[in-house]
Amino acid sequence: MKSRCLHLDSPKRSTATLILGTVATRTHSLLAFRHHTSSRYLSAMLTFVLHFDATYKTNKCAYPVFVAGISDVTRSFFPVAFIVASQQTQAKIENAFFMIKRQFGILTGKTLIVRYCMGDADREQLNAFKEVFNHVGTYLTYYFHVLQNVRKRPPGNDPAMKSVLQHIYKMHYANNEEDFRTQPTEAIARWNVNPHLGALAEYFQKQWVDSEVWRWQCFHTRSGMATTSNPCETFNKIIKTYARSKFNSRLDPCLTNCCILRESPPSTA
Repeated sequence: MKSRCLHLDSPKRSTATLILGTVATRTHSLLAFRHHTSSRYLSAMLTFVLHFDATYKTNKCAYPVFVAGISDVTRSFFPVAFIVASQQTQAKIENAFFMIKRQFGILTGKTLIVRYCMGDADREQLNAFKEVFNHVGTYLTYYFHVLQNVRKRPPGNDPAMKSVLQHIYKMHYANNEEDFRTQPTEAIARWNVNPHLGALAEYFQKQWVDSEVWRWQCFHTRSGMATTSNPCETFNKIIKTYARSKFNSRLDPCLTNCCILRESPPSTA
């Protein structure tokens, strides 16, 4: 099956052209690739974090829109590609990564090598990333996603949760992997003293310490680089603002306007 591919650039602006093309794929997706600016940034940057996040409620079919972008040491965000897929499965995400990698090679003549990719703690997304980028890059998990999932677990609003979150905060800012590996043992031992935190301690150890998505600490990247989803989430808000506007009934001009409007400003998180 063939899927549409759009290069987001405009003849009137050097930063943005809406050129329609096709990319042969096995699964139906739509790729919008921001050619001029982001390709140049990707080619020139020695160190960057590739953010990959899904946003919803942007189209009538309720399809998820995968937003791919890069952030630098100033935490500025540059949108690279948007992928609209019917489902959030490994096959669809793998196809999205493949399309980004392939299109980058066509536009720049270079191979896209991703050292850091930051996304949700999603097994399908992690496996898709490793499959397309040949297990070379490091998959980082959004710190916010860790906190969000821990807060959903019992005991929820129990006063003891304050201590739990303080321990997790300390782990996030560990100096190195050796420092990090000693902290969960101490924290979980304290949590197990409280009978209400026993299940949470077991869950945290299994999901956020011993699994493949354990990399949610600051020490994995250079100082100053984003460690949360804030750069991407800020840009996602721009997409939703345009998508919900009565003046933008189609998704492709919506994405074009988002890029022309401005890349997301530097984050303070």
